[in-house]
Amino acid sequence: MKSNFHRYSDIKVGKDPLANILGEGREAEIMSQIAGQSAERIPKGTRVLATARIGGKKYQITSDQAYQMAYRHGLFPHSAQIEDLPGTETLMEKAANKAADSLHPGAARVFQPFKGNVGKFVRQTSESREHFVRGAHWLYALENTKANSLEELFQKAADRVRKYHPDGLDLTPTEKKVFRRLIPFYSWTRKAIPLVLEGMVMHPAKILAYPKIMSSIQESQGIDSSISDPWPDDQLFPDWLSSTVIGPTIPWNSAFAKAISRSDDEIGYGKVDPGLPATQLLEQFGNDPVKGIGNSISPFIKIPAELAFGREFQTGAPIKDKTEYVDKNVPMLSTVSRLTNGAIGSGLLEGGDLKGKETSPKNIPALLNYLTGAGIIDTGRYKKGGEFDLKKHLAEDRKKNGS
Repeated sequence: MKSNFHRYSDIKVGKDPLANILGEGREAEIMSQIAGQSAERIPKGTRVLATARIGGKKYQITSDQAYQMAYRHGLFPHSAQIEDLPGTETLMEKAANKAADSLHPGAARVFQPFKGNVGKFVRQTSESREHFVRGAHWLYALENTKANSLEELFQKAADRVRKYHPDGLDLTPTEKKVFRRLIPFYSWTRKAIPLVLEGMVMHPAKILAYPKIMSSIQESQGIDSSISDPWPDDQLFPDWLSSTVIGPTIPWNSAFAKAISRSDDEIGYGKVDPGLPATQLLEQFGNDPVKGIGNSISPFIKIPAELAFGREFQTGAPIKDKTEYVDKNVPMLSTVSRLTNGAIGSGLLEGGDLKGKETSPKNIPALLNYLTGAGIIDTGRYKKGGEFDLKKHLAEDRKKNGS
């Protein structure tokens, strides 16, 4: 597959932190693998990028033909479709444009901070990342699709690429107006769930490869676990964490576990899990579909609902500190608060004594995750959550037994 990417650089076309760039690119690669894209590819090094078979005869496809037909079949979408953005203008852009229009009525204006250079860079990064993987899959599909004519070949290959790299171009009017506004990344999730289920049946080895690798890492680190039960018994973990497919991969007594811990009293196992579409979707919707859907709702709807119920949908934990809850869930504010261990957040508005000031005002795992998307988790800080869930289960058992 790597050489496919190399070949695609011959037809290269031209918001995210680095973690999103790496993460979404990784997801696109995995969806190509589920589709059956070969990992053993040899670049030809010429303008001929693919050799297809039309009616039993070989037909060489040049870079110009590959690019033009991919573009004509909609395989290189705009960043708005790639990132599943409901509209062409954000709320802030609309507000800024309205203010500008009130000052200069009728003047042409577009909200472009830094003269549009930042937005241009973000769009190009998003499109290049996605087009790169789509292009590799497109070349593979051209060489591995049976057809009786060029038109049939291009159509079948394009359908295959679009199937495994979903975007918002095929949504119904109701989905565009309602669902994609209620659920961020709705168009990708809507197509990815059936594809992952299909992959589990048709290509189970590919789906299980990642959990097996992580289980082997656990074993090499001396962590007492298995692929069916990846969470060790010598530490308490909250339900939302222990229900995930991948368990801790760093021993609690290692130097790295101590380095990422919030305090000396909260040292625990460390977990490094970049995540894959299959495991992430199963974790989110497989254990409890209702909670999974509730946790997927837009934060503008989910936050007021959770505050009203006084409980988080994902973990089921009661909301005791509303300022801390807001810091964790409001977009952008959650990132800053997480990176500073709560030293910067909504609590500053109330002059409260923040948790980040009681410990170190930095969060090393959050910083590494922000930059790399490595999925590092310091499980030691969630021990109290594990104790809470254990007490809840014991109380439920006593209630069932009538004691």
